[in-house]
Amino acid sequence: MTPDVFAEAAALIKAGDRAAIEQMLIMFPELPAEHDADGISLTLLAMYHRQTEIADLLANAHPGPGWFEAAALGLVERVEEMLHNKPERLDSKAADGFTALHLAAYFGQEPVARLLIAAGADVDAVSENPAQLRPLHAAAASRSVGIAEALLEAGAEVGAQQASGHTAIDAARQNQDQAMVDLLGRRGA
Repeated sequence: MTPDVFAEAAALIKAGDRAAIEQMLIMFPELPAEHDADGISLTLLAMYHRQTEIADLLANAHPGPGWFEAAALGLVERVEEMLHNKPERLDSKAADGFTALHLAAYFGQEPVARLLIAAGADVDAVSENPAQLRPLHAAAASRSVGIAEALLEAGAEVGAQQASGHTAIDAARQNQDQAMVDLLGRRGA
């Protein structure tokens, strides 16, 4: 596949043009397996741009979504299967520096997040990118109180700072998420 085709697909995803992506899948069935120069799949790109219908379409067109895509999409059975087949991937990092737990937390996929936590995922993993986020920061950003609670119960550091110096409670306050502020406050933030 040429870089032009990938760029066209990325632009269509960002625009939310599901019909055009469906047409591209007919012409380029390998499209869901492609990654950009930074190693991000089109499925994750769709998730980052909140185009969940397109992300689902791409994931279903592929022989099976990858580890990070499955976590971001909340595909519990797929994550369980992949973890069983290759447990060493638990704390691996995607091309953008995030673990599957970061992605599950950011996209509000509580069942997957709880599964990963129960499997022993590092609840204080620092993303390998300039932001240096932890899963708790991702949960606060996505207003996922249940995931934040599960992370804290598993020992996540409530006052951990990202590269900017902000903590999870700062994100909760910025989002005006009183339930998250209350949870983090009760835990010592």
